[in-house]
Amino acid sequence: VMVMVSGGASMGGSFGYHPHGFYAVTAMLRDWANALPLSGEGKAVDNTAQAPTNSAVRLGVMQFGDTVRSTSKLFGDRAELFADEIATQETGFLSSTESSLNAAFSNALSRFTNTAGNNRKQVILILTDSAPSDAAAVAGGAVRDMLERQGVEIFAH
Repeated sequence: VMVMVSGGASMGGSFGYHPHGFYAVTAMLRDWANALPLSGEGKAVDNTAQAPTNSAVRLGVMQFGDTVRSTSKLFGDRAELFADEIATQETGFLSSTESSLNAAFSNALSRFTNTAGNNRKQVILILTDSAPSDAAAVAGGAVRDMLERQGVEIFAH
C-alpha cells in the first residue's frame, strides 16, 4: 500500500480541531500503521518477492507537491517504517504552491516495479484536500496508465 499525502499549501490550514492539516493526517497515519498487520519484511526485501501467506502488507508513505518527499521503500517492519518513512514525513511540510500527482505516480511506479506476476496486491491511497494541479495530465497520463496496466488500484479522497 502506498499512501500519498498532499503537501499543498492548503493542507497547512486547520483540519477540524487540529491546527495543521498535514500533521493531523500524519498523526492519523501513525495510528493506522500501528494497527495495520504489517508483513514483518525489512525494507531490503525485493519487490519481486512473494508476499508472506499471512495476508499482511507493506506500507509506504510519500508527500507530494511541486516535488516528492519519500524514502522510496515499502516497509513491512514497523520499526523501520516509523524510523525511516513516517519520520521523513514528520521532518516538515512541503507547503507547495502546486500538488503534482504525476511525479508522485512516477515515484510509486518505481516502488511497484517488477511486482507483476507475484501475489502482492498493489494499492495507492491518495489523501488530499484539493484537486491536483496536473489533474488533466493525471487523468489521461502515461504513468497512471502504466500503474493501472500493472494492476495497481488507485483510491482518492
